[in-house]
Order: sequence, then structure tokens, then C-alpha cells
Amino acid sequence: MLLFAHLGLTLAAAKFSERFGLRPDLAIVLLGSILPDLIDKPLGYLIYGSMASGRIFAHTLLFLLVLAALAAILKSRPLGSLAFGVLAHQALDAIWTTPVIFLWPLLGDFPVKTDMTVLGYFEMLMRGLLDPAILVPEVLGLVYLSYFAIQWSPVAFAKAKKIRRANLKSQSLIPPLSIEMVDAELSDLDAKLSGSKTTAPSRRSPQNRPTAREGGAFRTKTGAPPGDGRAKGPLAPAPPKVR
Repeated sequence: MLLFAHLGLTLAAAKFSERFGLRPDLAIVLLGSILPDLIDKPLGYLIYGSMASGRIFAHTLLFLLVLAALAAILKSRPLGSLAFGVLAHQALDAIWTTPVIFLWPLLGDFPVKTDMTVLGYFEMLMRGLLDPAILVPEVLGLVYLSYFAIQWSPVAFAKAKKIRRANLKSQSLIPPLSIEMVDAELSDLDAKLSGSKTTAPSRRSPQNRPTAREGGAFRTKTGAPPGDGRAKGPLAPAPPKVR
């Protein structure tokens, strides 16, 4: 397989695995999907002097098992994601059909192929697109990569945020979720999406507004609340007591 098949189909497999509770790091999965070629193509050219010897150490079962074992022992999500990408790469290459490579070193050394220059290697790749078994996965991989890029565009991200806010507001009709709880959750959502740590203050309910007795907000300058029947001017002094 070529570049788009490895990237696109591996990414699709990683997203599908999330339905089963897996949480692969998609960026590292994409790196793992092309890691065997990044290692073996230049290394094979340096060792054997031919670009045709581009499937050696990183295409072996041993390489995959070492990565998986390290991920399990260290409980490392990045290493697990990398192993996921390498597994997908080897599966798309159907590397098990070449047992001498896949089971190395059990069946001997890697096969040495004829000399091939870098230019000749790229010409071979282009001719391979004439084969439907190579062309169809490349097209599918490219289509999924395009779909994924559109889904993660800023416009789609803003639309998802708006839908989430609408869903939260509709939930406020279901007790015991109150308006204050909805506002707090929306503020937290805004902070996470925008990267800001500040949250908007929640609205006060009518029951929490200050009354005249608590805050004195309705008292006039004369010291008496309006509408109680008293004069609004200064208070007259009290008459002297008669003995």
C-alpha cells in the first residue's frame, strides 16, 4: 500500500476502535501507520544498496511484539497507539504473505532484491496505481482523510458547540437540573473549548434576589421605604412629653 491507504484506513480503524472503549492517540497512530516505511526504506537502501529492500526490521512480527510489550509494561498510551499504527501498516501490507520477513529471524535473513535506484522506486510506485488492489485502498484512504479534515474544521467545531449548548438548555426542563446548573455547565464548556479558565457568573434566581429588608435597596433618602403612607420629607421631631 501507498501513503494515503496507510494514513486514511489506519485513521478510520482507530476511530472505529473508540466504540469499543479504546482511546488511541490519533496523531501517534498516524505516525505508527507509516513508521515501518520511515525506518526500513532508508535503512534497506543503506544496508543492501537497493530501494527494493524496503521491508526489513520494522515490518517483522518481532518489532510489533516489542512495541506492544513495552506499551503493556509501561502502561503507555503513546506506545500503545504507535503499536496500533504499526499493526495496521503490516496488515495493509499483508506482510504475513512473506514469512521470511514477517517471522524474521526464524526463517533466515531478509531476501536481497535486485538493485533499484530511488527514481526507479518511485516509478514502480506509480505503475502500481494501475493495479485495482492498490488504487482502490488509496482512493478510500484519501476520501476518509478528506472527511476527517472537514469534520475537524473550525466551522464544524463551532456547529458542534452550538448543538451541545442547545442540548444542555433543553435538559434544564428535566428536574432536578436547574437554570444555575445549566449556566455553570455551559460556562465550563466555553472555557474548555476556548482554552480560557474564566467562567461567566451564573444568573440569580428570583428567590436569591436581595429584598428591601436584607439590602435596603428600596429605602429612600429619608430613611423610609416608598409607598408606606409616610411623608417623603424630613421626619418631624417628636413632641415633648407632658408631665
